[in-house]
Amino acid sequence: MAEIAIIGGGPSGAMCGEQLARAGHKVNLFDEHLAWEKPCGGGLTHKAIQCFPFLLDNSYPKKLVHSVELISSQEHHATLEMPHPIVIYSRKVLNGLLLERAQAAGCRVQQSRVLSVDMLPQIPTDRWSLRGNDQIYPSNCGRNLMVMESAFCGTK
Repeated sequence: MAEIAIIGGGPSGAMCGEQLARAGHKVNLFDEHLAWEKPCGGGLTHKAIQCFPFLLDNSYPKKLVHSVELISSQEHHATLEMPHPIVIYSRKVLNGLLLERAQAAGCRVQQSRVLSVDMLPQIPTDRWSLRGNDQIYPSNCGRNLMVMESAFCGTK
């Protein structure tokens, strides 16, 4: 069993944490905000729903978009009917759903801003330590660390 730290609790981090915890790994997920609202929302395509049906079959609030109207700068209109709806969540709701699933799978979700990742040379293996805004989180074994791309961009 690997000990894994995931920095970034958005959709990618939460889904990754859930899958790794279900596979039997010890997973710690760190995010400063956890479920937060942001303008890029939670739009999900039919392909995503096919892969993860729980994203449609749940009691969380969402909108199903069956058609889209395009309007040009000259006021020409075109309506596109879609054979499969796009599912739209508030980003806060989508993140909350995915983080709850990660926790239910055994992932330890911690609200903490990670300030640094330090590698601690040990024999026979290297270990890591995360420095958060409230404490230091040392690893107990191994050196498995995942940093989600959005974790360090300035959009949160």
